[in-house]
Amino acid sequence: MSEVSDVISSENMRCCALCGKEGVKNRCSVCVQVYYCDRECQVSDWKTHRPICKVLSATNGDAPPAKTDAGRQGKKHDFSAGFLVSLLAGPGLSVDGDGATTVRKADANLFSKNYKWDEGLTHEEVYVKLIDSFRLRRDDEYTFSAEICEFYGGGNPLPGFKHYMKQAKKKKILPSWWTSEDDRKINVTSMSHEWANLNYAVEKSDIEDHYFPLNKPFEHVTLRLLAEQITGQSPCTF
Repeated sequence: MSEVSDVISSENMRCCALCGKEGVKNRCSVCVQVYYCDRECQVSDWKTHRPICKVLSATNGDAPPAKTDAGRQGKKHDFSAGFLVSLLAGPGLSVDGDGATTVRKADANLFSKNYKWDEGLTHEEVYVKLIDSFRLRRDDEYTFSAEICEFYGGGNPLPGFKHYMKQAKKKKILPSWWTSEDDRKINVTSMSHEWANLNYAVEKSDIEDHYFPLNKPFEHVTLRLLAEQITGQSPCTF
């Protein structure tokens, strides 16, 4: 059999992971090892495929490299009594002893109607929060909705982030002090910041690892709420 015939035969043997149809050509762009008829089949099969997708991607040399923050390992954090006591005692209070922490006033009022996501933050901290809300949102879309984002599909995330910022501006979610100069600064920050960098993807565990030592154990919640405000959609549950 000729080399060309071998390739054709191989393509004809490819089956949709959901319905079993042969000769399909569309494949998951993350692991590039599982094939589907179309996007409808891919989305329907996502709950089954999701647990193994990133594993297959990590073992496949043909898959586009996922832009992850190297060296970070997921950890389960102990939400100690010290934190809970400080939260009940009142916003911004510390508690002595093991597990002592300080709760930021705005975070203590997280589910209050008076909650302001940018309260008490510097300009740079606002930039970081917006960038991280976008990064976590993209991973949530991939995890919960099978939306292949730029971080895992090898694309450029900056255009998507600029669109995200346009949505925030249109809905008047940005701070009152925001100007066109801040548009420029946040774009620069998003590509150069040591942590909040669009060149690297993040997962919920990464957010927890980074913010828990900073006394922000609920940061993944605040970021998801902010992204929901900006996009008007909630792809996941907390």
